[in-house]
Amino acid sequence: MQYIKIFLFFSIGFLFSCSNDDDKLDIKDDVTKENLAPRNFEITIKDVTHSSAKIIWNAAIDPDNDPVKYDIYLENVKIFSDINNLEVEFQNLEELKNYSGYIIAKDSHGNETREYFKFITFKYYLKFMKDYDYGPSKFHGELSSITLTEDNHYLVSGIFSRSVFVFKINAEGDLIWNKYYTFSDPDFYQTLNKPVEIINSNNGSIFTYQHYIVQLDKDGNKIWQKDFREIYGYNQYILLESLKYDQQNNLVVVGNHMSSEFMDDIKGVAVKFSPNKNILWHKSYELDYYNNILDLAFDQNNNIMMFGDTRLEDQNGTYSNAKFWLFKIDTNGNKIFEKKFGDGYCFPIKIINTKDNNFIIQGHWSGAYDKRFDLIKKIDQSGNFIWEHTFQSDEIVQFSVTELSNSDILVTGQDSYNRSMGFSNIRYINLSPDGKKLWQKTIVFDYSYTGGVDVLATDDGGFTMISDFVKIDYNYYSMYPNAKILLLKSDPFGKITM
Repeated sequence: MQYIKIFLFFSIGFLFSCSNDDDKLDIKDDVTKENLAPRNFEITIKDVTHSSAKIIWNAAIDPDNDPVKYDIYLENVKIFSDINNLEVEFQNLEELKNYSGYIIAKDSHGNETREYFKFITFKYYLKFMKDYDYGPSKFHGELSSITLTEDNHYLVSGIFSRSVFVFKINAEGDLIWNKYYTFSDPDFYQTLNKPVEIINSNNGSIFTYQHYIVQLDKDGNKIWQKDFREIYGYNQYILLESLKYDQQNNLVVVGNHMSSEFMDDIKGVAVKFSPNKNILWHKSYELDYYNNILDLAFDQNNNIMMFGDTRLEDQNGTYSNAKFWLFKIDTNGNKIFEKKFGDGYCFPIKIINTKDNNFIIQGHWSGAYDKRFDLIKKIDQSGNFIWEHTFQSDEIVQFSVTELSNSDILVTGQDSYNRSMGFSNIRYINLSPDGKKLWQKTIVFDYSYTGGVDVLATDDGGFTMISDFVKIDYNYYSMYPNAKILLLKSDPFGKITM
């Protein structure tokens, strides 16, 4: 019995000893390390147009340094798969549409991170720049004006080699035809190098040149011509400046005339033609000694607002500084009111109608040291000033102005009239309807003479501008062989596809 007790004691002790040994064993569980998805990344929308959009993104960093590839979805459709680059461009999109999509960054273990994007495509605007030779000799001419025909084509006019040229160009900038018109006149007229003003008419177009008005059919053939010396006398020098139709399809032509004997005592002229080209009346206008009408515009009652310049001659035979001359006549040519105004020596350029039945007048004046200031004024139907915007001499040299479809005012010209070496760039400035400057853009061609000669608004909210282009060549015998006519179609924001 004693023996059994001793045996049990030692057995229990042995068991406790084994239990303590088990507690000292270092047993570790197997743990599998988790492979993580690529980290988040940023997407940037870039270069959205009416039909395309580019997106770029930062590389998605993988915590485990696994290689990362990308799937690109647009409108829940996979467009690009397993790509490595960090930008893509979507093509053939619809204009003015909201698009959404996402990018999946995935590593080699199938882990994914998703980031979303969205954008809206823009409205489509036709934008281009086209160039044309003045003529077969490729010499330089003088560009004057642009108008839009009833069938939405452009007519561009000017002077080339002592002839008038008219180009007809379709809405996409393709030349349809170009015609040249020669007139037999004294050299006096040729040296003046006066502009050609062309406008649309029911049967084609009509333009002024020197003392002529000429009507063309839609193919550019002459169908009517009038010499203003038949009206004012063959002893008169007559220089026509502008012409427009009223709401009843009567044509009014303005300019100036002076005696060929004295070359002095200049008067403004205006002639009104019926739709059948019969003369309804012709008038001469003066306020001071030198009087010139540059442009005209009609109010809603077919009264005519005239814009020009006038100046006095003193007892010593010298002229005073020219002032802006603004006057209104009724449908019979009788003056309703007139005024002259302006600082320094004034040069009128243009008058246009606005959609709110007012007018914009454009001009510039020179002060001390021949410093030039260009201005735009808005006036009401009584000639009262509503607002004025003056440009500094380094802002723009104005050539033309138009009202856009949203009632903004667009001014075109060149960046400077006094740059070294004769270079100049096309410049155009957008003003709000109340005359505040919104933006300014410049088109630069190296070693060239350019300038926005004339401009018209287009139905899409944009505008079309014409410019001379002369690549300056200091070889006297070259005769500017690189001379071109530029046609530039812009969207409402001043963007042009070059």
